[in-house]
Formats: sequence, C-alpha cells, structure tokens
Amino acid sequence: AMASRGISQAHARGHVDLVAVGEQLAETRTFGSKTDALDFAAKCADGVPSAANVRHYARIVATHWRTRRAIIAMESAVHEAHHGDAEDAISIAHETLADILAGGKNTEVSVADAAQHVIDEINRGTPQCIQSTVPTITKLTGGLPLRGVLTILGIPSSGKTTLALALARDLADHVPVRIFSFEQNAPRIAASLLTAAAGTAVHQAMSTGRKPDSQAWCSVLDAAERLKDVDLAVVDDNLDPRAIYNRAMAMRRRGVRAIVVDYIQNLPPADPRMDRTRALEDAMRWLQRIYRDLDMLVIAVSQVDKHTAKEHKPPKISDGFGSAAIEQASDMMITVHRPGQFSGNASARDMHLALVKNKYGPLNESVSRLIM
Repeated sequence: AMASRGISQAHARGHVDLVAVGEQLAETRTFGSKTDALDFAAKCADGVPSAANVRHYARIVATHWRTRRAIIAMESAVHEAHHGDAEDAISIAHETLADILAGGKNTEVSVADAAQHVIDEINRGTPQCIQSTVPTITKLTGGLPLRGVLTILGIPSSGKTTLALALARDLADHVPVRIFSFEQNAPRIAASLLTAAAGTAVHQAMSTGRKPDSQAWCSVLDAAERLKDVDLAVVDDNLDPRAIYNRAMAMRRRGVRAIVVDYIQNLPPADPRMDRTRALEDAMRWLQRIYRDLDMLVIAVSQVDKHTAKEHKPPKISDGFGSAAIEQASDMMITVHRPGQFSGNASARDMHLALVKNKYGPLNESVSRLIM
C-alpha cells in the first residue's frame, strides 16, 4: 500500500522512477531515513516482473494453460463415462491430451514458407538420409530417411525383424532410436543385434549355454561394448497404437528420432470392440501421425497372410493382412523373401529385397546375405 501511494504521488508530480518514489516515501515519515525509504523502494522494484524474464513467465502461463486444459478434458471424460459411452470418453480424452502435449500448434503452413524451408535445408547441406551398413538398403533407397513410414513385409522367419533391427542399429549411430517389440523381449533383441554385428550365432550360444571359440567371443564382446555408445532401447510395455503415439510424443521431446514397431499385426487394438481389419487400419493411422505430427521415422514390420507363406513366393503389397491400410500409410515398402528358406541349401541366407513402394524415388530390387 505504501509503495502504491508513493508511486501515485510521484506520478502526480510528473515523473516516476526509483529515486522519485523513494523521496516520496521518505516524506511520509514512515521510514527512519531517506536511505531506508530508497532501500524499500529498491526491494519493491526487484519484485516487479521484468521484460528480461518474459520467456520464463511465458512458460509459466503455458504450463498453467496446459494443466487447466488437461483438467477440463479429464472432467469431461469422467462425465461422459458416467452418462454416455466409456470407450468414446477414453478416445476423446486421448485425442485432447495428445493435442495438449503437442502444444496446440497451428496446423496451417504457408506453401511459400515450406518451400523456403526446403531451400534452406538444401543450402545448409543437411542430410535427410543416413547410409546403412546393409549395402542392399543403400542401393535400394539411397539411404535411410529420417522421417516417414517404412514398412518391411515378409513371411514368418524370412528375416523381417533382423532387417528392421539392422536398420535401427544403423540409425542409432546418428540419432536416438526406440524399439516397440510385440514378439521378442529385450535380451532376444540384443542377441539379434550382437549376432549381426559379430557374425556369430549368439542365439545358439544362449540356447546351448556354450560360448563360441575365443575369437568369435571377442567379436561378441566388442559388439556389446559398441552398443554402450548408442542411444538404442527396447520398450517392453504392451501398448496399443494410441499409447505408442503418446509415448513417441514424449520421446520426441527427449530427442528420439526413429521408432521400430515389430510387428503391426500383433498390436493390441485401441478399442476392444474393433475387429482385426479396423484395428490394423487404426494402428496405421496412428503410426502415420507419429511421422506427420512428430517428424519421426517409423519402421513398421508386417507379416503376410498364411496363403502367401504356404506358396513360398515373393510377397506382394497386396499379400499382407490389412494390405490396403498398410500401403496407404506407408511412404516406402520393402518386401523380404528368401528363396532357399525351406530348401536347406547353401543359399538359404540369401535375402531378396524389393522396394515395392517409394513415394520419393524409383522402385528397385537387390540381394543381400542374411546373418541370423
């Protein structure tokens, strides 16, 4: 109150500054001396928000705004659950919370601004692809893109997951990567990565409990040591597609640029009332949103239907269960086929890869040697 009166009286005299307010307070005889009045005025000034801290204040306001929106969303969900459909309430709450986490960004982007962004990226020489240690992949695609949906399609045990993990390992040398596995746990995935890096059958060593020869074992230990230098982790939670999106959003804020989902037909549905076809369509929509909303690369592993697996023919885009939804959401699709998979001949490890969809370039085919 004293400070307010001092400021008002100083303003009435035509000017307001720290000295003028201090002198005005000194005239009230409330303080023992003019120095005490000036000291009080200085302390009051220190408590006034400063333009220098505007970013900090903006973060505080934004945090309270998000908190309030989250509270309203949850209150609405509770009301809808009591008086309407619980599944709809959960779905609406998820959408709202996802929007809050995204910061409610303006979705309108000027084409001219987008074109300038492209030009700036080219001028900076920023690479949009990463060269793979799998020569066939570089030959097929020109390099691993850092954004988009890349689907790997093949029959069971054809090497789909092995290929996906090899790509994840390549990416992890450059950017943080997370693996959502619905088929293997973290130790099994680690064994596959060690096998590929060391050229030694680590899975077999695990099963038999016997170490390989000393030279091979040193290669395995070296490969394990190199894994400590990369940000590559496995998410063991059994998440539905919507939950994966929310988890990916949090990961993106921590710098994660790519995720692997193995495999999409095993994803639990976001809504238990969905049939398999609707559930897969919903899953692909959420994976596509991870790319579009979060600017990330999604590597999705997909299994073909049983009929194609029995024929032992190279898979086609239309062979996968839910193929229409998978093709629509994918920017690139690679099919995996091993002609000698069931014959037991020496070429059983020859993996035929075909780039059957590529939104940004030509289609291609190549052969690689599989290390499983």
